[in-house]
Amino acid sequence: MLDSDWQPVDDPRCSDGPCKGSAQHDHRDVTVTLRHPVRAALLVVRGCISCTVSISADGRRFTRVATQPFGSADDVLVRSLAGVRVAALRVETDTGGFFTSLREISVFTVGS
Repeated sequence: MLDSDWQPVDDPRCSDGPCKGSAQHDHRDVTVTLRHPVRAALLVVRGCISCTVSISADGRRFTRVATQPFGSADDVLVRSLAGVRVAALRVETDTGGFFTSLREISVFTVGS
């Protein structure tokens, strides 16, 4: 659903304003689980205004690979991954943030 604006449904505990800590993570962060793990060569995230990108080889434990602290809706975050195994990736916003401009999350694989 990256072709339209995302209007997240906030955690009810945060109805009076942004929650501190991790209360909103399940409501505002994006986790993409690939159909099967791949050997990744390149990661591209387009429209990441203020976010952190992490990858996981097993879909459970994530490692930070990139941060875009002061981007704009037109920015493209590109990170070389040099053939690491990727089963899932997560794009997280700052506390109180959300994605209205996120348009692309792509993982390119190592050629055979």
